[in-house]
Amino acid sequence: VRQTLDAVRGEWVAMRTLEVLHRTWHIEGESVRPDHRMVAHTGFLTVARLLTAR
Repeated sequence: VRQTLDAVRGEWVAMRTLEVLHRTWHIEGESVRPDHRMVAHTGFLTVARLLTAR
């Protein structure tokens, strides 16, 4: 994440990074909850606006 932000800083503005967590859920009848085992994957999304001269 740090390398990505450093690489685009200057040309891009309003940068923000979001962490995305992916985990499975147990759904059975009226019971809805995260699975007991936490085998999750985390990814990061970085969003920015390109700054251009008019």
